[in-house]
Amino acid sequence: MYSRTIKVYQGIDNPVQVIVRNQDQKSVNLTGYLMEASIQDPINQITVETYAVTFADITKGLGTVVLDKSTLNNLEQRFYKLTFKTIRQ
Repeated sequence: MYSRTIKVYQGIDNPVQVIVRNQDQKSVNLTGYLMEASIQDPINQITVETYAVTFADITKGLGTVVLDKSTLNNLEQRFYKLTFKTIRQ
């Protein structure tokens, strides 16, 4: 698992591409799973918003999530965490 800094901008919708890979850097087949992305506020220890990941190719773990401008406009300008969770259907 890698932790990368993602910069998002207020005032626009921000698409984020998701690629799920295993420890060997091979694509993961997520058939039978749903995936959620959540904006976490580590200072106040709350989940700000949760989004469903839309898969372009679920067998290769390729998807996108759009962080909407209305949610981002309400955030203070500081660091947040974007977390992902898989859910078995």
